[in-house]
Amino acid sequence: MALGARVIGQAFACFTGPTQITAYYVPIRHVGGHNECEPQLPVNLVSAVVQRVLDAAKLVIYVHAKFDWAQSRADGVIFTGDFEDVTTLATAENENEPAFALKKLAAKYCTKDAANEQDALYDWMRKDARKLGLPFRKRKKEQDGNLAEPAYMERFAFARTPIAACGKYACKDVFYTLFLKAFTYAHTKDRWAQVVNRENAVARILHGMEWEGLEADTQLIQIGRASCRERV
Repeated sequence: MALGARVIGQAFACFTGPTQITAYYVPIRHVGGHNECEPQLPVNLVSAVVQRVLDAAKLVIYVHAKFDWAQSRADGVIFTGDFEDVTTLATAENENEPAFALKKLAAKYCTKDAANEQDALYDWMRKDARKLGLPFRKRKKEQDGNLAEPAYMERFAFARTPIAACGKYACKDVFYTLFLKAFTYAHTKDRWAQVVNRENAVARILHGMEWEGLEADTQLIQIGRASCRERV
């Protein structure tokens, strides 16, 4: 979960028994008066532990790995180990799946309750946005045509939600992620290894491109610019 481009909490799930999954949530950047009395660990301490956990894991399961890499890397956490992405597995297993969002997949293969779990949290955020006098998702346009101040979701996303409620929501997300990998898509990579390996390799390349940027031939750009001006 993110505050703008920053992580507001780290959620993990792992097997603590043959069929038992335990989930954890560590808040680090929650804001708002209702969260002020809740203890939150320093970001650098949490990042160091997260790095150790990822480094020790034989396999890490993500949903949209590239997004998570970028969010965590902003806090100094860099993942280079083996991984699988539930979205990629779902696509490889059935490209005609009606929807590939985590909650949709969880509602279909795990529990129907997953489809509506975000409603309570979003209702809380809409009420909070009204209290703050902010539009929830979309900025309003001013009379001069310019966009108004950022909307609630642009400013805060989930950061103002109560830690307990947000933590429960995040823990369910990582639970579904691990459940889908372990029980729904357990053998997908074996059946579609070429597809999965290719998509995982592309995800790493795209993450590098997004993080580092691309080299540009400035001299060639200037020549093209001068040529275009001359033609105009």
